[in-house]
Amino acid sequence: MNRVMISEKAKTVFDVISSRRSCRAYQEKDIPDEELNLILAAGRMAPSGGNSKTARVIVFLREDIITELESRVQYEFAGMLYKEGMYKSLYSTIKKAREKNLHFTYGAPVLILLANKKEYENRIADCAVMAENMMIAAASLEIGSCYVNQVHWLSDNVYIRNFLEMYGLEKDEDICASLILGYPDQAFGDRIDRGNKTLIYK
Repeated sequence: MNRVMISEKAKTVFDVISSRRSCRAYQEKDIPDEELNLILAAGRMAPSGGNSKTARVIVFLREDIITELESRVQYEFAGMLYKEGMYKSLYSTIKKAREKNLHFTYGAPVLILLANKKEYENRIADCAVMAENMMIAAASLEIGSCYVNQVHWLSDNVYIRNFLEMYGLEKDEDICASLILGYPDQAFGDRIDRGNKTLIYK
């Protein structure tokens, strides 16, 4: 029987990836600047289409800004209608917004928005790999994370854009991805088996 030999370094990376979970409850504890900077650096190291590096990162650490953005997002989603066959997370977001119970940052102390050029066709892919790099880096530091879509879904919304443009979003940019960070305040159950959907041709 052949054994696949994996270096200790690679094992460690795989362990971090396999242990990372989406966190939806956070402690009231700030992330030290040094660790946050490491996480952001991991994002900057992500590849981009044609090495374009057009993505930009907007980081919110102020609770008042995050709270105001959540309030605006809730207001906009509360006015939306359900549609048959709608993506279940979008349906859940609208439902919670109508119930005035939409808190998509879950009390996390850090909200990161990833912006990219509207006309750039690889904008979402570039931002998604940046977000994944940051979430893996956070997990290596025992910091929780969660990929959140609500701001991206409202990227063309004038009410949301006007607010975000006050904090650096350019008129020719979309919010393509976003994530939250903080120290977990929840117990995680067993990881769900995602199944093997891989096809390998030799």
